[in-house]
Amino acid sequence: VHRRVVLHRTAVGGGDGVIVVALGLQHLHGGGQHRGAVLTGEARQHRIRGERRERVLRAFAGADLIFTGYEDGALLSGETEPEAIATTLSKQFEIAIVTRGSQGYTVGDRHSVLSVPVTPQPVVDPTGAGDAFCAGFLESWLADWDVRIAAEAGAELAAEAVGILGGRPSH
Repeated sequence: VHRRVVLHRTAVGGGDGVIVVALGLQHLHGGGQHRGAVLTGEARQHRIRGERRERVLRAFAGADLIFTGYEDGALLSGETEPEAIATTLSKQFEIAIVTRGSQGYTVGDRHSVLSVPVTPQPVVDPTGAGDAFCAGFLESWLADWDVRIAAEAGAELAAEAVGILGGRPSH
């Protein structure tokens, strides 16, 4: 079965923009029927605490994948170790990806969790590293559905992004 990405939306900042994500995912998800779509979300909601944490998780309900940085993943999951964060989040999402900058990334699904270090790169500008990781991951994952290869592709594109001013790899 060939699937395509219908929506990849980020929740950024301290406002209520996350509600836009909720409406989009719930509308496209159609009450549990993907209709051939892959839904992804990227949690970058600083100040995720208490009731807001539940709102963010509800907003991403129905997503197949969630991308999150370590700090936001810890707040969403209530866990402190990257493997535990990915394991906890993968109970709600098919795949949870926790990026940890120069320390690598952790990918979890309902069956396993994998932490992978990355080769240190000189950082010219960190702008766009997370977006580049998501783009590289999704492009690879949609081509062959291999999570490990997709995560490696995401890490490679993120490394390229931090090595240039403005974070826009030519890939």
